[in-house]
Amino acid sequence: QKGVDDLLKIWLEVVRQKPSARLAFIGWGHPGQKENFIEEIKKEGLDKNIEFLGFRDGAEKYKVIKSSKLLLFPSKYESFGIVVLESLAAGVPVVAYDLAVLRENFNGGPVYVPLGKREEFAQKVLDLLEDSSARALMVKQGQSLAAKFDWRGLGIDTFNYINNLCQSL
Repeated sequence: QKGVDDLLKIWLEVVRQKPSARLAFIGWGHPGQKENFIEEIKKEGLDKNIEFLGFRDGAEKYKVIKSSKLLLFPSKYESFGIVVLESLAAGVPVVAYDLAVLRENFNGGPVYVPLGKREEFAQKVLDLLEDSSARALMVKQGQSLAAKFDWRGLGIDTFNYINNLCQSL
């Protein structure tokens, strides 16, 4: 669901065109998945271009996100996309598969690529890595979008929603 298999193929194409590109991978999975992932990295010759960081949370995760030029988000299924929101709030542009839930929650933030179009995804990544002005515009748009998700505003929206439900009973 998270598109890890696609991520490796996408990154392989990015590295083919930009050999110095480096990817920090944050995440974890079921027993055996990490080992399989690391083995695939080695098999594809990407061990110098991908650093598997495992699980990170809080300040550690934020530090890695904040130090990145882009977030690659090839997830094939999401219920909300909190990682996208975290990245936008941190000022990191996002390239993601075009999922309805992401468009609904973050329209105008990420660059979207049709689901499964790995070559197009890689090209968007390469384009953004080379275009600092496009990234700067995305940072501005993303942070503006992320600011709409503040706790106070969400609390008021939730209260109003529940209040309207109660009045209709």
